[in-house]
Amino acid sequence: MEALARLYRSSVTAVGPASYTEEQVASWAAFPDEREAFRAFVLGPTTLVAHAHGTIVGFGGVTVAGRVASLYVHPEHGRQGVATALLQALMDRARAQGIRRLRTEASVFSRPVFERMGFSLDEVEVVERRGAIFQRYRMSLTLEMARDPSSVTPG
Repeated sequence: MEALARLYRSSVTAVGPASYTEEQVASWAAFPDEREAFRAFVLGPTTLVAHAHGTIVGFGGVTVAGRVASLYVHPEHGRQGVATALLQALMDRARAQGIRRLRTEASVFSRPVFERMGFSLDEVEVVERRGAIFQRYRMSLTLEMARDPSSVTPG
């Protein structure tokens, strides 16, 4: 859990200042300090962890209700396809569980990844977290369900 908390904090503090205020970054990065809430954030959903050369480089989680709850990549591994691979694996997991629709609340940074993977913007919302105000993007995707080859009638 500590490794994921460090990765989360590194990700937020490295990329956050490009689009968020100092107050917003500090609030966002402080989330792992709420140990039980952060533990539930990671362990409540099905969380997948990406590794490279024995090092954790990212993680992402999806709930049984189809919410992509997290998608974080260590800043040293950004823009190398880690987030895309994690999101694809989460989508595959959801399909395998019979989930037909995914939804998420994306940040400025994760929104492009979700859009590339086919998610559509549903609405922009404003939320308060630990005293800071954030704008985020509610997005969703209807999953194509794999056909059972035995159910296809030869033509």
